[in-house]
Amino acid sequence: MTDRVATRIPERVQHGLFDALVRATIVSSARAVAPSARFALNEIFGVRGVRRYRLRRSGRTLFVRHPVMDAWVVHEVINRRAYAPPPPVQQALERVDTPRIVDLGAHIGASTLLFLELFPTARVLALEPNPETVELLRRMVAANGLEDQCEVRQAAAGVADGHAAMEGSSIFSHFVRPDTVEAVDLMPTLRKYQDGQAHHADVEVVDVLPLLRGADLVKMDIEGGEWPILRDPRFASLGISALVLEYHPQGAGVADTTTEVRDLLSGAGFTVGEPFEQHGELGAMWAWRD
Repeated sequence: MTDRVATRIPERVQHGLFDALVRATIVSSARAVAPSARFALNEIFGVRGVRRYRLRRSGRTLFVRHPVMDAWVVHEVINRRAYAPPPPVQQALERVDTPRIVDLGAHIGASTLLFLELFPTARVLALEPNPETVELLRRMVAANGLEDQCEVRQAAAGVADGHAAMEGSSIFSHFVRPDTVEAVDLMPTLRKYQDGQAHHADVEVVDVLPLLRGADLVKMDIEGGEWPILRDPRFASLGISALVLEYHPQGAGVADTTTEVRDLLSGAGFTVGEPFEQHGELGAMWAWRD
């Protein structure tokens, strides 16, 4: 849709079209889970609640809140396999007997299950601060019998121990940051899916740098919390083998976030891939050590 055409369409209609496109995309991802029909119908009719699904590729269980927000993660991570590693990372981790993976912003566990599908002998430390979401993450681990392979910790990733206020639900959970435009502010039509769910919570923040030391793979999707970690003087010396990162404009302090994150990672000794997702100043990329 061009800017000229968009200006001719009322904002309410634009939001409706965007909402319909998002939901249609999610419904199309129902084929990744079973029962597919129930997943699709829950999205089509906006049914609220937690439902249990089996992932068709791995046979493992995932718990999803309908509508839209958790289902979008199924679309991105399970159906599109957004975090599937590039060949240099895949080959390097296949040579490790027991890869150590740290999943920052583990959400309901979709990325954790993807990594365990790709690297069956891996051990995963999964951090998720949102109280409601971490319960679904723990249910996923228990339902799949992964307690010996996957450690869940309810905490937010930071560079110093402490506490912080968090608001929002599902993928829009974030620290309370005054005068900051959050992701949900950029997509106001999605606010309705948070009604009755958005809340404030006091969450533990941990100095995550020691937990990352020597990790074979780190996934980081923490809604702007990545910037203090990447800029910490300790980061370059952690010996992380590979990293997949979703970077955000929130907290960046610069206009060109892609250049900034590329400079920070290359300065820490990583080979940096091209963004595999990019929407304005929000994007995702892989980085690895040769």
